[in-house]
Formats: sequence, structure tokens, C-alpha cells
Amino acid sequence: MSIAVYMATALAGIWGCTYAIAGKNFELNEQGIKALDKKIAKVELTRQVDGKTQLVEVRINRDPLTGGKNDWNWIAQDGHRLMSTLLEKPEVNRIRLVYISPENKNLDWAYISVNRSDLPSDWDSLSYLQFFGKTKPQAGTVETGRWLCDFYGQYRSSRPAAGLPKNCKS
Repeated sequence: MSIAVYMATALAGIWGCTYAIAGKNFELNEQGIKALDKKIAKVELTRQVDGKTQLVEVRINRDPLTGGKNDWNWIAQDGHRLMSTLLEKPEVNRIRLVYISPENKNLDWAYISVNRSDLPSDWDSLSYLQFFGKTKPQAGTVETGRWLCDFYGQYRSSRPAAGLPKNCKS
């Protein structure tokens, strides 16, 4: 492994240890969700047609660390942590995370979304890679799309059951 990979892994580990999760005690509103992570730039809650559940959209300030599969590995870990916390609230039905790059005019460079109905009943026992395999990630650029394909190449348990995206070679 290269030094950059070790550094990215170490930084992700350090960041993971300092990630402030309030658990079920957070309020399901913009301020309550923003309190979960200082990098959250914006939160939108949209009541669904059933009148009971919510779509939670979160925009997160995060520039790519190294470029490549390590950034998607970080997104898989971060997304798992934040989405798992949000899903503890039964009224959360759908979640969409958008990673924006402040250094690049707030470019939306990565997306990850999940519907509660797409998750198995034991979703909370899945590893972050298995959980990522149940989500719908999207790259915001051609380059970040290549990074996602590289990520799937290395972390096979993260692959979606429906198969790899069309732009990824199997």
C-alpha cells in the first residue's frame, strides 16, 4: 500500500473516532441533524405522501482526500454511520446524502441514497460495505465515476445486488 492510502485510512479512522453521533436523542429537524456532524452544510426534510414518513436530504461539505477508491471507501463509512443514525428514527423513510466540494465551487461530486424498504430487516447488523451495497451511489463527475468503479473492484462486498453500473467493467 502507498503512503497516501495509509494516511487516508488513518485520517478516516481518526475522523470516525471523533464523529459526534447523538443517537436516538437528536431531533428530526434541520438543527438536530446538523448537530450530528459539523461538515453538514444543509438539511432538507420532505414529508412523504403517506403523511407519516420523511425524506431527509443532507448536503455535506467534503473535498476528495486523495482521489480514487479511497474517497468512496470513506463515503461508504461516513454514509453508513450517518444513515444508520437517521434510520433509528422510524419516521425516516428515505435518505439522500450529497457530498459537495467547497474547494471546487461546491461541486456535487458524490451522492448516496437509500430507501428503508430496500434494506433487509437486519440492516443494522450489516457492515459498512454490505450496507453500501444496498444503497444507490452516484458519481457527480466522470472522474468520480471511475473512482467508484475502482472501489467496487477492491471491495467486492460493497457491490450492488443488481450488478455494477454500466460504466464499470466487470
